[in-house]
Amino acid sequence: MKLDITAVSVRYGRHVAVNAVDLTVAPGEILAVLGPNGSGKSSLLRALAGVLDHDGEITWNGPASAIGYMPQDTASRAMLTVFEVVLLGRMRSLSFRVAPDDLAAAEAALAEIGIADLASRRISTLSGGQRQLVFIAQVLAGNPRALLLDEPTSALDIAHQLAVLALLRDVSRLKINGVAFDLAVDTQNTVHDERGNPVLGICEYDPGVPDTAMVSVSPVCDG
Repeated sequence: MKLDITAVSVRYGRHVAVNAVDLTVAPGEILAVLGPNGSGKSSLLRALAGVLDHDGEITWNGPASAIGYMPQDTASRAMLTVFEVVLLGRMRSLSFRVAPDDLAAAEAALAEIGIADLASRRISTLSGGQRQLVFIAQVLAGNPRALLLDEPTSALDIAHQLAVLALLRDVSRLKINGVAFDLAVDTQNTVHDERGNPVLGICEYDPGVPDTAMVSVSPVCDG
């Protein structure tokens, strides 16, 4: 799915969290949105996911149901098993009777992330890193054509971070495009303007390439 963003801004009252972002994302691209705390990264992702009011235009060349969004907060006290949580990623097609295709998609997503052994565990008993893997599997179970992942590896150890980023790279090359960000992805590349104010860096990211290539920079704070 192609994504076109034109002059997208997000405001909370008088505070400008995201200021006039312009960006085009081609199918198959993986982008990382980099910036310090409070610079508008989550607000931008939520706007792209359609769950936050914004100014400007956001255009996907596909249905909203084809976008997989994983928010930053994955805490859950639900009395559900890991398998049931992942199965909820099939909400677009679930009915009172779960179809074999839905069960197969959930099983495949668990296997793809490498957590099939957790399927029968209660989500509330897992560590933060394990929950993060479960919710990545939930998003993938829906067979999205685009991914929006808000800090998808922040609670993972380095081995799982690399494995998840490599998996997302491979998945994006096969069937989707991804827009993702993670504070663990070289935040030293955060850009400042001539007055030292933080700006939002939107970067191409490839786990196999040491340096991240800047493709767009847009201010996110007023003043």
